[in-house]
Amino acid sequence: MTLRMIRVAPALLLCAVAAAAPARAGAWTAKRGGSYHKVSLNYFTANTGFDASHDEQAFELEGRFTDKNLTYYGEYGIVGRVTLFGSLPFKSIHYENLFEAGTTSGVADVEIGLRVRLAARNAFVFSLQGLAKVPGGYDGADRLPLGNDQVDGELRLLAGTSALRGRIYFGGEAAYRYRGQAPSDEWRFLAEIGGSFTRRFYGRLKLDEVRSVGNQDDVRDVFGNPLAQLASELRRGELTLGVGFSKHWGGEASWAPIVYGTNIAKGSTYSLAVVCAF
Repeated sequence: MTLRMIRVAPALLLCAVAAAAPARAGAWTAKRGGSYHKVSLNYFTANTGFDASHDEQAFELEGRFTDKNLTYYGEYGIVGRVTLFGSLPFKSIHYENLFEAGTTSGVADVEIGLRVRLAARNAFVFSLQGLAKVPGGYDGADRLPLGNDQVDGELRLLAGTSALRGRIYFGGEAAYRYRGQAPSDEWRFLAEIGGSFTRRFYGRLKLDEVRSVGNQDDVRDVFGNPLAQLASELRRGELTLGVGFSKHWGGEASWAPIVYGTNIAKGSTYSLAVVCAF
C-alpha cells in the first residue's frame, strides 16, 4: 500500500528529497491532480500450507501451487484531501500433483476505493478509507478459481507520522472487511516503517495480519485455490528496496513471505515493479 505523500512541510515524500521516485505510506493522500502508478510482476509459489491448527502440512500427492500475476495499481488526487485508487490484476495460477494439473488465467479481483484525509497535525496524518472488491473476468465455479467470486467491502482507519526531517516514516492501519456470500468477514491490520538510505535508494518493512471473524456459511474450505479459502488467517512480512531513476520514475524489488496462518498456503511472493508519480 504505497501511496502519495501530500504535504511538503513533513517532507514525507521520501525520495523527492533526492529527486528519486517516491516511496509512500498509506495514510497520506495525493495532491489535487497528482497521480501515482505502479506496475508489478509478482510470483508466488508453495508446496505446503497451514492447517486449521496453524501446523504446516505438505500438499497432498506432492502438490505445488503457483500464482503469477501482472498487477496495475494507481491513484489520483481528486482534491487535496481525497484520493481515488484502484488495482487491476491479471493472473495465471497453476496447481499440479503426481496425477493431475490445472491452470486458470484471467482478470482476478478488481479493487477500487477512496481515501479521505481526516486530519493533519505537524507530522501526523489520519485518514479513512473505503474500498470495494469485485470479481474480475473469471468463473467462481472453476476447479481452480482466481478468487472467491464475491463482492467485498472494507472500511479502514490509517495513521502515519515522520521523523528525521521526513527521511523515515511510520504507519499503522486497521480495517474490517465484509465479504459477501459464503466467506468469513475479516479483521485486517498493518504496521509499516520506511525511509530513504541515500539520495536515490529507499526501503520499507511491513507486517500485515488477517484474522477471520468466523462467520462463514460453511466450515469446509471448498475452493481449489489455497489462497482463496472460506476462512483463512495469515501473518505476512514484506521487505521492499527501491531506487529512483529520475524525479518521477523508479523501480522496486520486494519479498513477502507468509510466516503464519490457518487454512492458507505457506509461501513467499517475489515482486519487481516500475513506479512513477506526477
